[in-house]
Amino acid sequence: MAWTTINHSCGHTSAVQLYGPEKERDRTVAYRASQDCPQCWSKTKRAADEASGPLITARVYGDGPKRTLEIVFTRSTFPIKDMLKARGYKFGEYTVSRGFLDLMARPDKGWAKAMRCSDTVTTGTELAWLAECITVDKWEAHIQDAISTMMASVSEGRGELIGL
Repeated sequence: MAWTTINHSCGHTSAVQLYGPEKERDRTVAYRASQDCPQCWSKTKRAADEASGPLITARVYGDGPKRTLEIVFTRSTFPIKDMLKARGYKFGEYTVSRGFLDLMARPDKGWAKAMRCSDTVTTGTELAWLAECITVDKWEAHIQDAISTMMASVSEGRGELIGL
């Protein structure tokens, strides 16, 4: 165990305590020296998230009359939080489905709204609003599930939602 000072590529220095054989410590020091310091890395990551806009995910779960659509906004949602709050979205921790990795993943914080698919008016209105926001570029968004797929999943035989 040894304390060492690392000169990061961003110009900042940091003191870290390293464990293990000297050869591994030297390799770790060299690697960390090629990286930005934690504070600069965090600023860069935050700036990249803000530049990409919010991440919107949707999932449909349940069967029959309990079939539910959940829309979740994560990442840089601060600029649109008041709009989401006004539309009935709630802030909290949500797990965006990644399959098996959900077991190890830390939940994301974001805004979510769940609605019954059987309520075609509410669901259709929300999907139409979402489609309008994306097409008129009120904000830039990366969509994991295409809106048309969401509409098809939700409508499932309901012609009135397909044309939105």
